Amino acid sequence: MPEYRASIRYTEDEAYAQHGRNIETLTQEKLGEKRASEFSLMISTRSLPPSHSLMFQAPATVPLEDLQSVKLADGIVIDVESADN
Repeated sequence: MPEYRASIRYTEDEAYAQHGRNIETLTQEKLGEKRASEFSLMISTRSLPPSHSLMFQAPATVPLEDLQSVKLADGIVIDVESADN
């Protein structure tokens, strides 16, 4: 299965306050709706609010555009790119 990298950042402090504690679960649930699996541990920066990254896999039949269309919550931006390059 192709491997992907997700980068997550907060655009609003309120989003961090509301979702910071469960961002890993939220990310896995939302990407899982697109059939993503095999998630790595999430790596977070020490800045406040932090940014996060993780690796995951998805079936080759799932277009990258579908993964890039995932919305986590208001005030949170997720960027997904192929890691197979």
